[in-house]
This record gives sequence, structure tokens and C-alpha cells, in this order.
Amino acid sequence: MTKATDADIQAVFDAWRQHRERPDVCKFTKDRQKLIRDRLGLGYTVDDFVALVEFVHVASDPWCDFMRKNQYTGLDYLLRREKLGDRVERAVIWKSEHAKSELKRIEEEATGLSLGVLGQFRRGGL
Repeated sequence: MTKATDADIQAVFDAWRQHRERPDVCKFTKDRQKLIRDRLGLGYTVDDFVALVEFVHVASDPWCDFMRKNQYTGLDYLLRREKLGDRVERAVIWKSEHAKSELKRIEEEATGLSLGVLGQFRRGGL
């Protein structure tokens, strides 16, 4: 297991901060640095945590909706050790599926692939 670098810790914090309502007031405190370092020390990667942050903040998922509605999006709550494995797993699966569907959409637009009636309507063909 590799030791988390300062750049890794900063990358996780920055990913989380960019989704905050007021990112300019989010402070990179010693406690937050320690939290991220400790969780990365469990074997998770920066990409795992970036996927988790993005998942919770942008996914159309009932659990994510609940988390946002109840303001359970704080870094300490997202990285809660007891629930971290399940959360990261769900986020990584979502990220993979999200990336595949986005790639498919881009490829379809680039090739002009017809998506049936709705696709034609969208492109102004009907």
C-alpha cells in the first residue's frame, strides 16, 4: 500500500470543495487532511473518492437525492469509515456506467446515428 501524498489529499479535498455551495469558505484544515490521509491509507484511491464525491453530488439516484436533501454531503460524513466500502463501490459502478453512457452519446452524435423517433425529433428531423 502506497502512502498518500499531499497532492493526493489536496485532489480529494478540491474535488469535494468544487461541489460545495460556497467553495471559497471551505477550509483545508488539519482535521480534513488527516481524515483524507487516513481513508486513503485504507487502500482507496484518489479516483475512488473523486467518484464518490461526484456520485453524491450529481447522480440521479434515490440514495444521493436523500444525501443531498438532508445535507449529508460533508467530507467527514461521506468518508465515514463504517460505510465507506459500500459508498465507494456504488460510486465506482455509477462512474463506470455514467462514462459508458456518455461515451455512447458522444459516439452517436459524432456518427449521426439515428435514435429512432425521439432521436430524429431531437435533431429536428420530425
